[in-house]
Amino acid sequence: PQVPQTQLPNTSCAVERPPEVPQARAQLPQGTPQMAHPDLATQQLQMPQMSVPKTMVPKTHLSGETREVVFKPRLPMGIFVSDVQGGRVSGVLDGQAKEQGLEPHFVMVSIDGQPYSEALLEEKKKGNVPYRVAIRQLPPPDAE
Repeated sequence: PQVPQTQLPNTSCAVERPPEVPQARAQLPQGTPQMAHPDLATQQLQMPQMSVPKTMVPKTHLSGETREVVFKPRLPMGIFVSDVQGGRVSGVLDGQAKEQGLEPHFVMVSIDGQPYSEALLEEKKKGNVPYRVAIRQLPPPDAE
């Protein structure tokens, strides 16, 4: 269909007025505030409160942030520990770490509330009870 055009004074631009505008205005609820232009109207919309599923939360974490991760014993953790004594992890492989969204370059700070040690980690990995590991994200080597 042909769209009517209105020439604006002192300009070479034309304003197009879609034929649906009067129909759309008629469908707006009574009392809807209108803008200065008679063919346009605005309506304030309220967005519903939404919760974000865990799968949508980005995996990246800020450097220096500490958080807890729960591991199940007798299953692969899925980490490459580059400094066993210090608990520094430089790689995440298939396993529990990847399933929980961990990324490389973090240090294990504590295990079940006790300071990290290689012996404690080995004990927990061979046990029968899930264990909590507090980790602190580190910047990647190329960011230092």
